[in-house]
Amino acid sequence: SGNVFISEPVHNLVHREITSSDGVRVVSRRAADEQRSEFLASSDNFFRPTTIKTGPDGALWIADMYRYVIEHPEWIPDEMQQQLDLRAGSDKGRIYRVYPHGVAPRPMPKLAMLDAAGLAAELESPNGWVRDKAQQLLIERGGSDAVPALENLVRSAARPTARLHAICTLDGLGAVSESALVAALADTPPGVRRHAVRIAETHV
Repeated sequence: SGNVFISEPVHNLVHREITSSDGVRVVSRRAADEQRSEFLASSDNFFRPTTIKTGPDGALWIADMYRYVIEHPEWIPDEMQQQLDLRAGSDKGRIYRVYPHGVAPRPMPKLAMLDAAGLAAELESPNGWVRDKAQQLLIERGGSDAVPALENLVRSAARPTARLHAICTLDGLGAVSESALVAALADTPPGVRRHAVRIAETHV
């Protein structure tokens, strides 16, 4: 949270920026202890971090494509292509799980095993992956079982992200009530209000 991780596969590294608000702008800076280094870097020329995601355990999952050549051959002169093994490393690859030293990753929730109320409760997770998947499963399953819990979250969830997911899940289920919409329109964080306005367009 509050960090942006940027994959630089050509340069064999992952760069990190710390973000903060400056009025309506978002600004970023290097971490204090990374002024002359990177968040993650390798001397292995095959190290190609191509995708970075938050995993269901809260760790940062980094997919390393692991290739000698990462550029598309279209941008390599023909004579150079004859000298390179453009597929070197294609039978390899890694996934790194990065998390703070001394802190174990959280257990991965078995979301498919939860009922509607259990999935709605997972919208309060601090983990975006967990919230997204819980919302996806609620909408895919359909029905009205989760509606009371979702309406309660819209009004009283501690996390703004939970209130946002709750109103959007109600919308995905076609079950947004006027009272839930009014509550979301009056919420403090602008992100919640913005989506409430979007949802309200089909109700006004």
